[in-house]
Amino acid sequence: MRYGPCGGVRTGGGCEVVDEPCPFVGRPLVEWAGTELAPRAIELPRFLVDHRPTGDDRVDRQVLDDYAASGVAVLLGDHLDDPPAVDRVAAAERTVDAGVPTIATITGRDRSTDERAEMIDGLLAAGVAAVLCVTGDHPSARFTAHPDVTFVSEGTLLAGEVRSRGGRVAVAESPAAEPTRQRAARLVEKQRAGADIAVLNHSGPVADVIAFAEQASALGCRLPMYAPVPVMTDLASMAALEQFPGLTIADDAVNAMHTSSDPFSTGLDLAVAMAGELLGSGSIAGVNLSGVATSGGAVERGRVMRRVVDAVTA
Repeated sequence: MRYGPCGGVRTGGGCEVVDEPCPFVGRPLVEWAGTELAPRAIELPRFLVDHRPTGDDRVDRQVLDDYAASGVAVLLGDHLDDPPAVDRVAAAERTVDAGVPTIATITGRDRSTDERAEMIDGLLAAGVAAVLCVTGDHPSARFTAHPDVTFVSEGTLLAGEVRSRGGRVAVAESPAAEPTRQRAARLVEKQRAGADIAVLNHSGPVADVIAFAEQASALGCRLPMYAPVPVMTDLASMAALEQFPGLTIADDAVNAMHTSSDPFSTGLDLAVAMAGELLGSGSIAGVNLSGVATSGGAVERGRVMRRVVDAVTA
């Protein structure tokens, strides 16, 4: 990596993969060395929902039809544990064809320059609103050691690659991951590299998210920011979010889930309250609803996400 750190720095400054300090923590911020580019406008709804295709076209279409009826956008990930049958370009084509505005992710993991170019071109031809450029999660962080995994690019460089191929660019940032004092400035560097919009990782209480947005704005960030809202309906769905290094769920929310006699209702109430507060702050362009949400399958998960949207907009 040249423009690190990634979003998975652990508490104390450790690497998410090996038991060593992150080499970017404690060093000056690496500034963008290429041509400085200005952000461009992207028209998107205020609600962005993480969408995990199942590989079952019938199920996926039902979920997408529900999202289209709700007027939300979807964020397609590039996850290690996605079903092998899921073709990411084809998945983007399906979401766009369903009438759902789409941000599709590309990572720097295990793709050559030619493979990245082919995927970017495919996503743009599918009609996605933007390509989310992230370094990508490493399997050793959540699963088992994978010494053969290689990262040939990273989020900031990918932003430049997508921009050079004519696409709108989304970037991620992890406000709660160390070095926290550099994260807002790092987002500005991604803007200079070609970013048009930012999607933030889970970073604790609403006040902390708003403070980050205001800090970034004061440093010159003009990117519309989509703030994270965890959607949790049981302890398992909360644990699924907590396993990611560099992500933080607010202590109050964690305690509420652990002590609730009705975690489903508590989780929904927490998500609705957080989304409403963020959208009402004036500092946030939209919210990103993410998380496993439920063990009831993709259709039920989609309905849970819709319930959050409907409650906030009621």
